[in-house]
Amino acid sequence: MALKTGFKQAFISQVGFFFKDKVAGFSTFLIILALSVVTGWFPDGLGVAVFDGEWKRGLIMMLVSCFIVAFFVYVGVKYYSDLEFDVEEKKPDKKKALLFFLSNIVISKTCDLESFLEDFLKENEGKSLSEIKSRINESPVSRWRMALEAVEYHLPELKKLVLLVSRESFPQVPYFEKFFKSVLPQASEVEVRIFKVDDFDDVEKVFDALKTAYRELYSERLKDRDVIIDVTGGRKPVSIAGALMTVAHPNREFQYVSYRKENGKDVYEVKSYDVRLISRDNV
Repeated sequence: MALKTGFKQAFISQVGFFFKDKVAGFSTFLIILALSVVTGWFPDGLGVAVFDGEWKRGLIMMLVSCFIVAFFVYVGVKYYSDLEFDVEEKKPDKKKALLFFLSNIVISKTCDLESFLEDFLKENEGKSLSEIKSRINESPVSRWRMALEAVEYHLPELKKLVLLVSRESFPQVPYFEKFFKSVLPQASEVEVRIFKVDDFDDVEKVFDALKTAYRELYSERLKDRDVIIDVTGGRKPVSIAGALMTVAHPNREFQYVSYRKENGKDVYEVKSYDVRLISRDNV
């Protein structure tokens, strides 16, 4: 299993970009075919010229092989210098799985989170979603508003909410689940899954948690296009790790919940970002 996983990771990291779509896959096939010709014709041409005495035929075979190699070297150098990273910003498609970094909530010493949420949900029972959202902004759980927006955006397609939590936010997961499922009844069937990250400032540990989460989702037949990472919550290293996790995988995206004031109203917008390598000619 470890060998299979290692091979898969190595293959994706080294040549995964060659198979990101049908055109790239077909181009890769032609390149492999051409290189196969080189590996066959050059030694055959040498053998024909030296041992069979057919120096003209052998020379042609070797020259064609050298030309193919020179052509690929030229194209490789030219295209490599023309490559640069590009980011496409858009509204994401609704996904089946959302990976979210959960921020911890600090309640005053005289009030615990469980008691506050119980009172908050009771006071707002029967109120419209917009009214509840306004009250959330003025409450101690205002930091969870972004998570609420992220979850709501992907409903009703969303089936799994993967929470990456720190030591501080881990004990608050049951309260967060109760919170968003009470405010968003249509999310009652969303499965909540937890991955602990000991330290949100440790990028390596964040990467390990994300890789483990993706492996589990893959085992459940979800693909990269079914999953999105939200980098709104948590600290800056978390956001960086979440964004970098998508760079080497063409079908992975990360999203961010932006906030602005517009005509005196709070406006929240979910935006996704697709980081990819492109030619400068396409910019």
